[in-house]
Order: sequence, then C-alpha cells, then structure tokens
Amino acid sequence: MHNFMITDLAESAKAMVVFALFLLPSGYVLGWTFNPLRFRERSTAERVLLSTVLSISASPLLAVLVGRFVSPTASVVVFGVLCIFTVLVHRTHAPNIRSLRSSGVRNSTWIALGIMVLWMAVVLIELVDLQLGHRLYLSVTCFDQSVRTAFVQASLRTGVPPLSPFYFAGHAPVLRYFYYWYVLCALPSKLVGLAPRASLIASSAWCGFGLAATIVLYLKHFLQESRHLRCKSLVGIGLLLVTGLDIIPVAVLIAPPHPVVKGDMEWWNPNQVTSWFDSLLWVPHHVASLIACMAGFLVLWTVSEGATLRSRAGAATVAAIAFASAAGLSVYVTFTFAVFLVAWTVVLLWEKRTPDFWMYAATAAITLLLSLPYLGDLRGPSAPGNGFFVFAVRDFAPAQMWLVQHGIVWLSSHSLILGEARLPILVLVYIIEFGFFLIVGVLRFKRALRTRRPTTRHERAAWVMLGTALFVTSFLRSSVISNNDLGMRSALVVQFVLLLWAVPVVHGFFTRHSWSTFGFRRKTALKYLTAAALVLGIIGTLYQLSMLRLYAVLADAGKIRRTETFMPASPGIGERTYGLRDGYEQLARLIPADAIVQHNPMNKAFAAVLLYSRNQAAAALPDCGTPFGGDFSRCQQIVAPLTSAFGLRESGASLNIDQMCDRLSINVLVAGEQDQAWQDHGSWVWSRQPIVANEYFRAIPCGNHQQGF
Repeated sequence: MHNFMITDLAESAKAMVVFALFLLPSGYVLGWTFNPLRFRERSTAERVLLSTVLSISASPLLAVLVGRFVSPTASVVVFGVLCIFTVLVHRTHAPNIRSLRSSGVRNSTWIALGIMVLWMAVVLIELVDLQLGHRLYLSVTCFDQSVRTAFVQASLRTGVPPLSPFYFAGHAPVLRYFYYWYVLCALPSKLVGLAPRASLIASSAWCGFGLAATIVLYLKHFLQESRHLRCKSLVGIGLLLVTGLDIIPVAVLIAPPHPVVKGDMEWWNPNQVTSWFDSLLWVPHHVASLIACMAGFLVLWTVSEGATLRSRAGAATVAAIAFASAAGLSVYVTFTFAVFLVAWTVVLLWEKRTPDFWMYAATAAITLLLSLPYLGDLRGPSAPGNGFFVFAVRDFAPAQMWLVQHGIVWLSSHSLILGEARLPILVLVYIIEFGFFLIVGVLRFKRALRTRRPTTRHERAAWVMLGTALFVTSFLRSSVISNNDLGMRSALVVQFVLLLWAVPVVHGFFTRHSWSTFGFRRKTALKYLTAAALVLGIIGTLYQLSMLRLYAVLADAGKIRRTETFMPASPGIGERTYGLRDGYEQLARLIPADAIVQHNPMNKAFAAVLLYSRNQAAAALPDCGTPFGGDFSRCQQIVAPLTSAFGLRESGASLNIDQMCDRLSINVLVAGEQDQAWQDHGSWVWSRQPIVANEYFRAIPCGNHQQGF
C-alpha cells in the first residue's frame, strides 16, 4: 500500500519552499531597479513584504514572456539569475546583522511568523488527499483543483502558451483562459521535478502570504496608519478569518427533519461572495490578480506631486507590469479594477492633477503593449458565447423562485416586475454575505456624511474603488459561462476595501476612546451586533474549513446525504478514489508523457480523473472543455464514438475500438467500474490485456499506438 498522503504533504511542503525562488527575487530586483515606494530606503522586513507583493505582480508576466519567446527552461534560468542578483545586493546593502541581533525580534514579528506557519498547515490539511488505510478522500476543492492541476500539467507538457488538456482533434488548441498562474506554477515542477498538483497547492500558501503583505502595505502607505501599525497589521491579517453571516442560512439548511449538507458553505448562494479562505484555497489566481492590481495602484498612488519625469516613468512601468500580469491571472478582477482606474482618472482630471493623469495614461499604454500576445490568445476559437458581460441585477434564484411559488410577486409573468424584485432581495443577500464588513461600510458611510471636514485623498480613492467594484458586482454579469464569475470575483475588490476599513474598528474594540469615532456608544445594541457579526463570521469560516475537508469522509460513512456528483460514487468513495489514483500513478510510469489517454468523457465523477491523469485527452469532458478553446461541433464528433465505446449502446457492439483510437489519435483507453462497458465481461474492457489494472481501474492500449507500451 502506497501512502499518498505522506507523499502529498512532503511534495507540497517542498514546493512551498521552492516557490520562494520565484516569488521573492523578481520583486526585489524590480523594487531595487525602479525604487517604487522608496524600496531601497526600507527596512529588511518591509523589503520582504514589498518583494513578495511585487513578485506576485511581476513573476507571472516574466514567466510567460520568457517562456513564450525563448523557452520555459530559459524562464528557470532567468529566475536563477534574479536570485543571485538579489543575494548579492542584499548582502551589500542589508542592515548590520549585529545591530539586528542586539535589537532582537519583536513580538509582533514572532506572531506573524506563527501565522505563516499556521496558514501553511491549513493549506496542506485542506488540499492534500486524506488517506485512511486503503481509502483516499478528496477535499471538496477538487471540483476546481482538478481542472487547474490539468492546466499546470499542460503548461509543463506543452510550454507557453499552454494547450488545452481537454480537447485533441489532431492537435490541441491554445488554452483560451487566464493561464499566467499555471505557467508560473509549472516552473517549480520543472526545476525540481515536483508534481504539478504540489506546486498548485503551494501557490495557495504564497497567495496568502502576498495578500497579508498587501494588507500591511495598504495600511501604511494608503490609509496612512502610523500609530500601532504592527498591531493593526496583525488585526488586518486576522480579519481574513472573518466571512459574512453565511453560517445562518447554512444552519437553516442542515436543520432537521430534512438536512441538506453542502460540501462548501458558499453553495447556499449560487452568486456567492466568497470568503477569503475559500478564495485562497479554490481560486488563488483570482487573489493573485487582486494583489497585482492593488500593487500597481499603490505604486502609482505613492508618487509624490513633485516627482520627476524619471520617477513617474519608473512608477508607470512597474504598475504596467503588475496590471499586465493581473490581466493574465484573472480578467474578471482586472476588468473590475480597470473600471475603477477609469473612474479615478476622471477624478484626477477634475482635480486638475494633469501629471498624474498622464502617468496613468502611460501605464495603460504600456500595459496594453505587454498584454498583446495574451490578447491574441483570447481571440482563438472556443465554444460560442454572448460577449464578456451583460447588464443584469445580481440575482438570488432560490428567493425569486420562492416569491413566484407563493404568489408574492403577483405579476411574476412580467419580467420587469420580477427583475425589480431582485433589488430588495439583493440587499438582504448582501447583509448575509458581507455581515460584519457591511456594518463597517455603513458606519464609514455615516461618518463621511456627518463629518464637516473635507474628505482626504485616500478616502475619495477608497470610495471610488468601493463604488465602482460594487456596481460591477451588483449590475454586471458574466455571459461567457453559466456561472456569474464576474459578479463573484469582482467582489474581491469590495471585500478588500471593507477589510481595510474594518481594521481600526476591530482595533477600537480594545481601545475605549476609539468607539465614538465610528458612531458607537458604550453598551449600545450596535456595539453588540457588530461583535456578534464578527464572531459569526469566524465561526462560518471554521465550519467551512471543516466541511471542505470532512465532507467526503462523512458522505462515505453515510452520516450525510451527498449533494454533489463530481466525486467517485458511494458507498466506497475512499476505495474508489484510492484505486483511481493508484491506477493513474502506475500508468504515468509506463507510457510517454505525450501519449493520449482517454477516459469516459460522460463520467459525472470527473474530479479524480482530471486530478490524477497526467496526459492529454481527446475529450476530457462532455463539451471537451471548449470554453477553454476548441471547436464544439468537432468535439461532438469525438464524443459520440467514445460514448458508444464506454456505454456499449447498440451502436457500440459493432464499433471497432482500434479504428476509433487511430482516428482520434488515442493511445490508451481507461475504463472505470462505473462505466457500462465494465459491466459487460465480453466487452473490450475485459477481452483485451490491460497494462494497468485494479478493482476500479483498467488501462487498455488500443490502435496502432499501442505498440511499445
């Protein structure tokens, strides 16, 4: 018996260390070269924070451009040179080590280091496979992690730009997606031979580090928090543990007599506002895009009014690199931030800050130039869509359905009336989704209304950022796919602003004089309501982390009723998952990396297959993943014979497996015990000699390509 969990823990922990080579030196070199935020004058601790944020903002673009125009191997070499440069510069210009030892390490630094170690442990516990003997249990995050692991594997296998791992019709199309993070994740695997999944897991940990560093930098350089900065920084990082009041609707769902337990707490709302921990574990690339956008704006923000043309040009270059990276990390987050930047440049013109306006304009031009190759990839063929977004009020379908069923929306047949019903529903949903942070925003708004002094520049910028992001979140909707990814990911910008504003509020919980600043009075109901929302937000995140990890275990034990279909069938989830992984691990050692391995594309339990397979598929999904690139009509011509082969319908009886494999360039067919062909012991699954087989997995070579295996 192989202990896959120990392997995952060791490889993922190793990847976290190796990632330092790619997510520290590039930012240090960028900071030293262009000196944004007066990088060269900062302490070692602040240089580390800046290097982390700037590296997350620059490394993806650097990896993509070098990998694209030279080679992925050259990317590794370039990062190695940056490491050497960073060590040499830091040794020459770092503060005196003896003085550092004499001054000692502050308690806040030890706490921050402890938080880092704890966060790394959380990532490992949440994302690696949990093994109990011969049973293997996936985290619920495998729904997304399986697809993203395949992207990292594709980048490692096919280079830059990566090709879609889900579709092969004589050739695989260029991945029509924001793929920058997966190109970067492939580099640690290329350097030391780590599994692509381990690099992806490690990237979640580093996005957490980068987000925490961004919070600290914004508190200091944007909000100008100077008093108790270290304490407030720890508060800001701690607030990442707080989510909305999601635990309340979840408690209603899981209440007897008919409990409904979902794998992720966020799934009570189809248009979720995702908790910070959930975003970091499920979609680190979106968080990385947020970090890059925030870094680019902060670099521009800190340029003084009397700055020289050279300083402004340097800031524009650094910001453009960050924004170009952000676009390749998440078009949804970047689009939202671009709306803010357009609005902010209008404000700059209104305030007659002409030099700043031209600096922002130059940033936009450089960003466009750096993004041209990527924009060309996005124009490639894919499944037909209706454009990037449409105007629509953010909805909550269960509430609207309830209104219609109970006749409350009495003119429900009229779309206008039903659409207007979304607005009060939206307010109620936002109260639940933002919880404590919504209270903070309302308090901040009330304070802005009653104050007589003019608003500061950073207050205006924060309100414009919050307002534009909230507009996108509430009134624009994705039209490329069925999920409203634009509405969900644009909320990250809203959440970031509210988190920054929440820091002095929470810090004020422990300093009596701070209450009146935010409209509190001692022992008022509002005070206790805010504290209760804060506590419920923490409880919600803890419940969420527990269910992400234990859902599969509880479902396999029959303790809860399954509400998903993407994991292996039950009963026996653990045994089936172990069998699939063991089969694919053996298969990867026996066949070439460029072999085409085909499973049943109609299998609803796709997560384990995509997660463990390391090879290209002719059709990995029912639609061949054509939203990521490819021809949907050609995909259906591939899926039809495969459906016959794995389903053994009447047409499948006369199907020549070898001819099908030759026509579709397939080297190996993989059958699972849930496939109909598996149940027929006269089928090709049993009549042919497998190269790997176990109780749940059989890999069968086919066609002329089977020779040499």
